[in-house]
Amino acid sequence: ITRLVPGRWRNPDSLPGKITVALESVNNATMTLALLITIIAYLVYMLQFLLLLCITTGEFNLALFAPIAGMMFIKSFLSFTWGDLGVRELLTTWLLAPYHVSQNAAVQSSMLIFEINILLPALMGAVVLLARRRRK
Repeated sequence: ITRLVPGRWRNPDSLPGKITVALESVNNATMTLALLITIIAYLVYMLQFLLLLCITTGEFNLALFAPIAGMMFIKSFLSFTWGDLGVRELLTTWLLAPYHVSQNAAVQSSMLIFEINILLPALMGAVVLLARRRRK
C-alpha cells in the first residue's frame, strides 16, 4: 500500500498516513473477506433491482443485469446526493432505455430500491435511536 501513496501522504501524523498505517495492519485474509462480502452485497443489490424491474415491467430479462451493473459502477463515482437519490434514477432511465424499459418502470424500481435499502433501515435506526434517548 505504501508504494501507491504519494510521498507527502506518508507522514504518519497526517490523516492519509494514519489510513495507510491502518490498511497495512489488516492481513490479506481479512482484506480478501471484506472484498468478497462487498462483491456479494453488490450482487444482491443488483439482483434486487433486477427482480424489481421484473415486477414493474412484467418481464424477466437477464440482459438487464449489465446496465444495472453499469449504473452501480457509475453511481459509486457520482455519490454527491443523499442516498444517491436522483443519480440512480437518472442513470437507470438512460442505461435501460436501449432495452426498451419505460422510464416509469425504471424510476419506480429505483425508488423502491432506495426505500428498501436506504430509507427503511434509516427510519428503523432513527426509531431505535429515539427510543434509547428517551430511556436516558
